[in-house]
Amino acid sequence: MTKVVGRLRLELAATGDAVDETVQARGLAWKAALQQPYGHPRSLDQQIARLLAASLGVADGLPRDAAVALYDDLSARLALECPEELSRLRTGGALTDADRVTLEDTILRLSA
Repeated sequence: MTKVVGRLRLELAATGDAVDETVQARGLAWKAALQQPYGHPRSLDQQIARLLAASLGVADGLPRDAAVALYDDLSARLALECPEELSRLRTGGALTDADRVTLEDTILRLSA
């Protein structure tokens, strides 16, 4: 998880300040990625996938509801396209460099 959220704290902290619009947009995208339905926490693999998508900037500049919908769609499609990588994360495996590259490439392709 720490491999994915390295800049999370900094970018979330910047959302309320008068900072660069790009940083503020990324911070809002992080918040949308972290949003979970009340009483239904997401599995670890889905949380990591959403945070990885946020780190790539795929929802930067989108309104919160649109970003949440994008992350929901990406999560569902990643489950179909990268089941082995997500399974390893779900069962407590570390995010390997190879899995990260596969997930990043798939996220970017699906969000284009």
